[in-house]
Amino acid sequence: MRKNSFFQLAQIDDGVYLKIAPAQDNGKEVTLEELVNFLDKKKIQYLNVAFLKKILEEAKAGKTVKITDTLIVPFAGWCEYSNVEGGMKLMATLFPPMAGKPAITVEEILDDLRRMRVVFGVKEDVIRQMVSEARYFEPILIAEGAGAVDGHDAQLIYKFNTEFSGKPTINEDGTVDFHKLDLINHVKAGDVVAEIIPEDKGISGMTIMGAVIPPKKVARKIFRYGRNLQVSEDGTKLITLVTGHVTLEGDRVFVSDEYEVKTDVDTTTGDIEYEGNLHIRGNVRAGFNVKASGNIIVDGVVEGAELIAGGDVILQRGIQGMNRGIIRAGGNVVATFIENATVYAGYDLEADAVLHSKVTVGRNIDIHGKNGYLIGGSARAGALISAKIIGSSMETTTVLSVGTNP
Repeated sequence: MRKNSFFQLAQIDDGVYLKIAPAQDNGKEVTLEELVNFLDKKKIQYLNVAFLKKILEEAKAGKTVKITDTLIVPFAGWCEYSNVEGGMKLMATLFPPMAGKPAITVEEILDDLRRMRVVFGVKEDVIRQMVSEARYFEPILIAEGAGAVDGHDAQLIYKFNTEFSGKPTINEDGTVDFHKLDLINHVKAGDVVAEIIPEDKGISGMTIMGAVIPPKKVARKIFRYGRNLQVSEDGTKLITLVTGHVTLEGDRVFVSDEYEVKTDVDTTTGDIEYEGNLHIRGNVRAGFNVKASGNIIVDGVVEGAELIAGGDVILQRGIQGMNRGIIRAGGNVVATFIENATVYAGYDLEADAVLHSKVTVGRNIDIHGKNGYLIGGSARAGALISAKIIGSSMETTTVLSVGTNP
């Protein structure tokens, strides 16, 4: 067993003597500084440091050497303590007894700790080892607090693109495709649009005196959102209730089943495909495609473009198709005018004027209003065609077909 070298004072009739117990198993040797400090603590007189150095060397050689003629009160072994790092650590230093007196015991050290109100992190196994190995003059850590473990802030993660570049797609051949700008965050009912990774509050620490050390405060996160959304039972997921598109405005999440295009559909928007209803406030320029699973409403003019809707197509003004414009509606088509275009409707078509177009509907064609023209092209209806004026005196061919589902 490893043991440090230590000295012991013995009082004989003519004075106080020094004797050194040798180290074992690579134990620590006694130093002059330790001897000086020890004698000073006990107020034992000696000639000078040079004298102590000489007798220390003699004692290390196995001799019992006289230090002083002055007799002292015999003392037992004791322990000194130092509180370091703001109450997080307690160091203990053992000192040897005089010959014939007892060394300090483990129980006495533990009693000292109780009196000092050291209640946390006591290393009793270390205390027992230092006493059994007589590790004198060596500061040893016998109690240690636990530092607080800091946690982390909550994280709010959006499952959709919050920043659009609006840049067109570059094709493999280097050409620019202004039709593919990908400006819509499509979502389906049941999709998770945002997620919170909860905060970790951390773990409190404690000093050796039992004072609690709180970890750093962490920030919580909450969802801010509009209608058509709900939070999961565990509070960590934000789920859309409808199919449509999701946007982030400030720190609030919104989901709508109607997408509003506030400008023209052109190179700034690219083609648009949407699961839900579409409302286009401007025009739809020639060459662009618009597709929606619900209704499509266009406030402006549709040029030679293609509109496909699972529901109705409502044109507040109309379509100037340029002989390449196409409208396909699973429901109804309503327009002010239809010119040089191809129109398919699952149910009815209502317009003020249809000129030089190909119109095919599942049920009724109703062309009335201020003009009520159905001139040129062809019109096919499953049930009824009704208009104020059909054909023209300019011998423009107008073909009507009624009575079968086209």
